[in-house]
Amino acid sequence: MASLDEETAQAVLRQVEFYFSDSNIPSDEFLRGKISESSDAMVGLALICSFKRMKEHLHLGNVKSEDIPEDTLKAVAETLRKSSSLKLSEDGMKVGRSAELPTAEEMKEQLDVRTIAATPLEYDVKREDVEAFFSQHAKLVVLFCGRGFPASF
Repeated sequence: MASLDEETAQAVLRQVEFYFSDSNIPSDEFLRGKISESSDAMVGLALICSFKRMKEHLHLGNVKSEDIPEDTLKAVAETLRKSSSLKLSEDGMKVGRSAELPTAEEMKEQLDVRTIAATPLEYDVKREDVEAFFSQHAKLVVLFCGRGFPASF
């Protein structure tokens, strides 16, 4: 895998940006723990690639972090270098946020300011249609839907 195809690259970039976003970090105790354990606030790219959604995007099956192929890690690193919200270690094997983590109070304040509730929606509306509509107006990071929609990205 020399590089990721465009569709996979977009999905991977969006997924990793979400993992490290202000929207996810407050509720992701595992990732917050890994970040705080690290002296440079970065997490191994192999660990990130072993997360369920990443394995789906990369078609890795049931592989463990230590068994992820090096060429896959390099392709993911190449994709993540395009992000303005992420930083990579020099060797490309660790990833972290470009900006420092906000305090708990700052996170709550930002969440309150950037959250909207839209109702009523048609009963049979598709998640993709809701995403497409709101993405015209702002960057959509998390979409929580009722009535059987998947919870988030």
